[in-house]
Amino acid sequence: MVRSHPRQSFLLRFVVLFTALLTPVPWLADAYSVAYCTAGNGILSLMTNADDRFQLHLEAPKSIRVQGSWSPTLRVVDLSSGAVATPGLSVRTFSYLPVALYLALSVASLHGDWRRWVKVVGGGILLMTVITLALSALPVMAKFGALGVLGPMTTVVVETLYQALATPIILYTIPLVLWWVLVTSTRPPVLSRPLGGSSPLVNESQ
Repeated sequence: MVRSHPRQSFLLRFVVLFTALLTPVPWLADAYSVAYCTAGNGILSLMTNADDRFQLHLEAPKSIRVQGSWSPTLRVVDLSSGAVATPGLSVRTFSYLPVALYLALSVASLHGDWRRWVKVVGGGILLMTVITLALSALPVMAKFGALGVLGPMTTVVVETLYQALATPIILYTIPLVLWWVLVTSTRPPVLSRPLGGSSPLVNESQ
């Protein structure tokens, strides 16, 4: 009986899973936007408590539609002047696609031990959610920096982070690095390893 190579099996599972996650699914866009806004508003409330100059709130879709939108609105209110800005956010680009990539990598590379699944899949998705929320906020914060709202030092920091991190390469590198770190760090110890080290795909089926 021919034994399939671990890397080939992993790549096949990954391609199937990632393709499935990219397939348009009814209700998915609005459902994901609602979940994103719910999590995001919890973080934004902490930011608002720390700075009483602005009120920030993500406006989720009012209903879950079959063909929904990936672009919820961020409502920003300047409490001193009453000015309101409502920039749109692309949660598919800045959140769903990186999270989907991480989920496909994790599920494709794990077998057995449910505790490890919880750590890698659950913990990783939680970290990816926080990271992508921060990345989603960078374009908005950069716009406010350009208007002189944030102050000179904060504007420089935000603009530097925006130019460095809000790029397609970084958006897809972050889930790859996080997956590698979590899968490698949670791997059970083995008595012997192949010469030259190993990858997270080796011995995953044991």
